[in-house]
Amino acid sequence: MFLPLVALLAPFPLLSPPEGIFSGPQKGEKTPPFKVLDLNGPNQGKEIDYITAWKGAPTVLCFIHELTRPSAQLFRRLDEYGARNKDALKTLFVSLTEDVQKSERGLPATIKSLQMKSIVSVSLDGKEGPGSYGLNKEVLLTIIIARENSVVANWAIVSPNETDFPRIQAVLDKLLEPALDSPESMKAEILRLRGELAALRAEVEALKQDRGGVGGRPERMESRPDRTARGVEDKPGERKGGQGDFQGKAPSDPMLLTLFRRLIQPDKSPPDVDKVIEEIEAYVKESVDLQAQVRDGLKLIDELGYGTDYSKSSRKKLSEKYKK
Repeated sequence: MFLPLVALLAPFPLLSPPEGIFSGPQKGEKTPPFKVLDLNGPNQGKEIDYITAWKGAPTVLCFIHELTRPSAQLFRRLDEYGARNKDALKTLFVSLTEDVQKSERGLPATIKSLQMKSIVSVSLDGKEGPGSYGLNKEVLLTIIIARENSVVANWAIVSPNETDFPRIQAVLDKLLEPALDSPESMKAEILRLRGELAALRAEVEALKQDRGGVGGRPERMESRPDRTARGVEDKPGERKGGQGDFQGKAPSDPMLLTLFRRLIQPDKSPPDVDKVIEEIEAYVKESVDLQAQVRDGLKLIDELGYGTDYSKSSRKKLSEKYKK
């Protein structure tokens, strides 16, 4: 239903579609220009060709063949990632529909409910989408990452689930790794990390607000263990420690923030987790302030239930090391 454009660096491996299912141009092929109706972006209400306008910038295109709850969860996370990295990444969601006018009237409500920050648009080429893309109507989402108008990675997703985004994020993270070979590039990276920090703080606040609502369990917390399974019942809007509150808080140090993001990625293997923890320890050293940020950060992600089982057990040892 939407389409994100994201750019990658050169030789990232293409993740193969499941069971030989393909949709859209494949790795190494071009991303032809096409027009969409912009619903919420800088050209709201106008028809525009963003492929041409972005002049080969790193891009992620997310074609939404059908809007479902699981697919909405996936492109919501894509949207959040694109918003955090908007200076380095172009993100476009494209809804495929037979009735452009109906979608133009109805989609703004969806955009508002999902709080979409990236550009959401409607294809002008009907349910099949742009003819030059060869999209497969049997899939729910087609996600294409391109650089210099050439496809770097492609995902044809039939059944979206929680394992899809980490694979995509891993490719995007590699793409956005800075060279840090000059004062200018280091300054740009610091500014980017500050932006990520601000976005993470806003996300935590949103989680607090969601937690205070009826039912008290936000969609973003799907990996959090069910408290009722442990014999603890939450009353709507109430939590141990205060209404809608979580223990701990996100690190304010940009480097720690980046390391914590890597620590909670659900696709991290045990050696990957060990490496991140070693990097945290090497970075923190004897700094009392950084150690306090690690303690608070660990409390927060443990409360939210983020990360693999191995990550969670390894974090306990880290918490012991930096406990007061």
